[in-house]
Amino acid sequence: MSSLRSTTGHGREAGASTDERFGLLISIQPRFANAILQGTKTVELRRKPPRDQPDVVIIYGSGTARAVLGVAQLSEVHTSTPGDIWERFGATAGIARAEFDEYFEGSETASALELTHPRRSGDEVPLSQLRQFGLEPPQSWRYVERQTAIRLLDALGLPSAERRVHSRRSLSWALTLPTALVDMELVEATTRLNRPLVRIIESVRCAGLAGFGARSGAMRGRRRSAL
Repeated sequence: MSSLRSTTGHGREAGASTDERFGLLISIQPRFANAILQGTKTVELRRKPPRDQPDVVIIYGSGTARAVLGVAQLSEVHTSTPGDIWERFGATAGIARAEFDEYFEGSETASALELTHPRRSGDEVPLSQLRQFGLEPPQSWRYVERQTAIRLLDALGLPSAERRVHSRRSLSWALTLPTALVDMELVEATTRLNRPLVRIIESVRCAGLAGFGARSGAMRGRRRSAL
């Protein structure tokens, strides 16, 4: 029985340079790229996975699009046999089984790149402008070094202002991510953390009001007796 191997987006090789492999530029057919940016497709399939896994995925629409369309966050990469990958991720891959089988024909392994927090860019970056950044659309994917990725994100209207710190064993580094990729995650986390506190405050408030009402009634009763 084959096993499924998974690595998180932060599971880089210890010797890898995060400056050189800050982003992942990936070529995707327009219909699949649009499905990812709409949130209906959460897994991108590849015959060969990236060895190092940056958080930021820059989505280039190939074919008729010929432009960078948006970004997403790389959550995990899973590698196993094509059969295992289809069984686990076929429903979220946005592809028909016949297309899947044709793509992985002759391959012993398949990889599923789980994508989260998709963000369509405010301004698409066409191929001609992408080349001004010294980048050519890859056949599958390629790494993008830090400064080039930040300039590209700025051109897309996605400012890279949010800093996050990740650690792996003794290795730690600071990674700049587009605010757009983390704002929903921060909102969701804040909501989860604050919900119990809100309930406690509401309980205390209700108890306090009830106690105040009882004390006020007793005081009014004492004043009537005195009169």
